[in-house]
Amino acid sequence: MKKSFLILTAVTVLLSVTFTSCEEDVKTIDVQDISLDITSKQICPGDPFTLVATIDPVNATNQKVTWATDNPAVATVSGDGLTVTVTGVAVGNTNIKVKTVDGEITKTCRVTVVPKTYPVQSVSLAPQGETIGEIGGTLQLTPYFEPENATNKSVEYTTSDDKIATVDKNTGLVTAVGCGTATITVTTSDGGKTNTADVIVNVRVSDVKIQAAASVYVGATGDMKNYQLEVLPATACNKTVTWKSDNSTAVTIDPETGLFEAVGEGKANITVTTVDGEKFAICTITSTIYREPVGGIDFEKAIKYDFTGAKRPDFFNAELKARFISMDLNYVFFAGREEHDPVMFSFADLKSGTVGNPIGLFTGTVFPNSWAGRGTGRYAHGHVYCTNLATGGLLRIIHWDMTDPYADPDPQELIVLTQAQTESKRYGDNMSVDLDPSGNGYLFFNGSATTKTLSIPVTNFTTLGEPVLILPQKRGESGTVPMEDTEQTGPFAAFHRVDGKTNEYMISASWSSSPVKLIERSGTLLYQMKTFGGTDGCAAQVVSFNNKRYLVTWNGVRTTRTIPDPPYEFVLAIYDITRGETTADALMNFDSDNEAEDDDGEIVYKPKPAFEFILPMAVASASDGGTAVHIEIAKDGDNKLYVAGSVVQGGFVIFEFPKLVE
Repeated sequence: MKKSFLILTAVTVLLSVTFTSCEEDVKTIDVQDISLDITSKQICPGDPFTLVATIDPVNATNQKVTWATDNPAVATVSGDGLTVTVTGVAVGNTNIKVKTVDGEITKTCRVTVVPKTYPVQSVSLAPQGETIGEIGGTLQLTPYFEPENATNKSVEYTTSDDKIATVDKNTGLVTAVGCGTATITVTTSDGGKTNTADVIVNVRVSDVKIQAAASVYVGATGDMKNYQLEVLPATACNKTVTWKSDNSTAVTIDPETGLFEAVGEGKANITVTTVDGEKFAICTITSTIYREPVGGIDFEKAIKYDFTGAKRPDFFNAELKARFISMDLNYVFFAGREEHDPVMFSFADLKSGTVGNPIGLFTGTVFPNSWAGRGTGRYAHGHVYCTNLATGGLLRIIHWDMTDPYADPDPQELIVLTQAQTESKRYGDNMSVDLDPSGNGYLFFNGSATTKTLSIPVTNFTTLGEPVLILPQKRGESGTVPMEDTEQTGPFAAFHRVDGKTNEYMISASWSSSPVKLIERSGTLLYQMKTFGGTDGCAAQVVSFNNKRYLVTWNGVRTTRTIPDPPYEFVLAIYDITRGETTADALMNFDSDNEAEDDDGEIVYKPKPAFEFILPMAVASASDGGTAVHIEIAKDGDNKLYVAGSVVQGGFVIFEFPKLVE
């Protein structure tokens, strides 16, 4: 027992000595540095990321560290040890810091928290297939995104047809421009996603009107659509109509085209019905057998006072600018351009062939140098009106009281129109005067490079009212709707009141070609002729004489002529258009009478004049070939009719026609 105790004691002592020796051999390794695997990071609110710290040396004795955030409202840090989790909280910036316990060495990770983005996956448009019911009407399109909280909702809009509908590229506001369907496309800035919406522009018919009853003669044909129809509103998209006659023994009508024919005596109610909305209107056409009235002109006894070609007066020099002729039973007046002053003759002198001493030759004191390129002039009831050329839109109107032509002229400037009043257009090329014997009526000026007509009311010859620019329009429409087919353009449009009518005017070209139209003073179209085309139908006027009605025109007129093909024939023609109760009826019947088919089956018009005067003209160059013509008509009751025609460089001719006596 004693021996065993001694052995145990010895072992214990030995072990104690051994352990004490190991502790004395272990060394402490200090931390030298610390690093982070991420030194800056951008995240969104709610997004976490792992941040790892590494101690240098890796076998440092004390591996303990502490973590902290400068702004826990921006980002938090969680966990312990060398690996932690950083989580974004709100938009902003903060620093996530790690610090060693051994040595308090610190490193920082800069964390930026940015708003969270949601990419656009798709886009749609609403409403779909919506209709805009008026021109100028609008529709707001709205885009819808998937997801709804997409971050970038910027878009751009385009239209498939800007003649039907336009769209604001930024707002999606659609504006109706014309009838039809346009496809609006939306494109997202984020990802270029697209979608479409169709927009329909459909202006519905609200009413249809047809002109009052018309009288025609058996055999007459016409087009009701052009002659009498008005579908409202003017912007209606579907103006298709159908036609019906309730008495086909008197008047037949094509149900689709509106072409009618008077086939027998009687009355027919013509009903027009719109396809859109089935609106209808009725007019009555009375068809009678035409009985030629007794009277009119005795063309065989015509007397010609010819001052054309070599017979023209000496004062009409080689550069003859006496474009416009005016006359009454006592005097004949001429007005021209550039160096040619207005001049007047005694009609009795012209009849006797005396042209050497013109009356009241107005010189440079009347037209000062500033009037270079002066325009035109007209004579009416003993009063003369002249204008400058008004280049740039500044129009002057000068008046002379020539009731005593042999007295010294006393010019009076009536008005100077500003460029604003004339819209800077040139209105001095042509003037038409419509005055009664008391000097009440209108002055008309047709402009150059514009379809508008300047209308100025006149009282007592010298008091001018407010000038108005009117635009010839389609039947029954107001505003600025131009006439159908071909626009009436200047600068030499002729504007003449129909003889015996207070509010009907013929408008046509006085050079080259333009449609011949019957209009009201306001510009509303009453009828557009089909017969004349090319270079015919210039300076058209309508006159009634001895129970008959006549249309007078210059034919074969052009802007320029080219050599070496002269001479050219200018034809002063008179047509009998008596058949028709109204002027419009007469012109329509005239078109119908002259319609024919050529060898190719095309519709052509071959009018047959009751009288014509042919003026051959040889020109010296391509630019001086009779660029303007004019017609003036005077009546001695129903005893004599005088028709005067002037042609630039061609001179003038006056015909004296007696009435036909049977």
